[in-house]
Amino acid sequence: MKAKKVIISTIAVVSLLMTSAFTVSADETAEPAGYVTMTAEKFVLGQGFVKEPQRVPFYMGESGVDITKRFLENENINAGKGLTSSSSDYVSSIADNGSEEADIPQYISDAVTALGKGKIENKRSMNGWLNAGDYYTPSGWIYVVNNKPSSSGISGYKPVDGDVLRYEFTIYGYGSDIGIDNSSWGGSESLTPAADRDDLYEIMADAKDAVKSDADLKKAYNKAVSEVYDLKAEQDKINKAYTDFKAAYDEANLTSTVTTTVSDTTTTTAAVTSAATTTSVTTASTTAKATTTTTKAGKSPNTGDKAISALIISAGAAAVTAGIIAKKRRK
Repeated sequence: MKAKKVIISTIAVVSLLMTSAFTVSADETAEPAGYVTMTAEKFVLGQGFVKEPQRVPFYMGESGVDITKRFLENENINAGKGLTSSSSDYVSSIADNGSEEADIPQYISDAVTALGKGKIENKRSMNGWLNAGDYYTPSGWIYVVNNKPSSSGISGYKPVDGDVLRYEFTIYGYGSDIGIDNSSWGGSESLTPAADRDDLYEIMADAKDAVKSDADLKKAYNKAVSEVYDLKAEQDKINKAYTDFKAAYDEANLTSTVTTTVSDTTTTTAAVTSAATTTSVTTASTTAKATTTTTKAGKSPNTGDKAISALIISAGAAAVTAGIIAKKRRK
């Protein structure tokens, strides 16, 4: 009886392990529910992106916490502690090996001086990390979705296919230095235009892989990056940057498509010609009659589709002749 119980228990454990393994595998192979374009920016430091635009998949039931961990990697969040739960969903620091010496725009420095509450200090609290409180006390990371600041923690954000989510570092006015107007609740007015960069970010994310192998597209990409760095840029300037980069990307796609099509056509033609010629030569050597047939067919002009058709007809005729001879031999 004990032996039977042991066997039954063992089977139950194995079954549980197999079920667990199957569940993990199913999750890993699930189709994404959609994609969100994400960035991490430190434009207020004059240092550009921490992470450039990238399309990040999300799955059914996930929140902003999940896609943030997927985009930034959890070990690169909150001094290595990561995002552990919905109750700890504030991104206070992001791993960043950028220079401690920042090039903070003058208009931000002037606004801080005019406020009369402390001053900007050009230093960070931790090497390799960009933390809340660095450079100026109210500084920190905020996120905006579709060019609008969020009023909830990242766990409260539910991804929607096609969204653009940007993590942005701010020094002054809880986002007033990056285009957010907080005057409605007594905060600071926006110091910069609230130019919408989302369309440009989306196409930059789409072109991410193509840029690696196309020098001209890479040049256009770098130009677009230099445009979005400028927090003072008006919407017209951002729109032009989008139009210019899209034209470059479309040209790169067109060139790639034409090159591939020409290559495929050349390969196919060569394969057909080679196969037809090989068949003709092989069947021609079978009998003198087959050789004669091939020679007659070869009288057609040796150019274009007619030449290929002649070769194929010759091969067919030779094959029929060879079949007749073989049948006579069997008799």
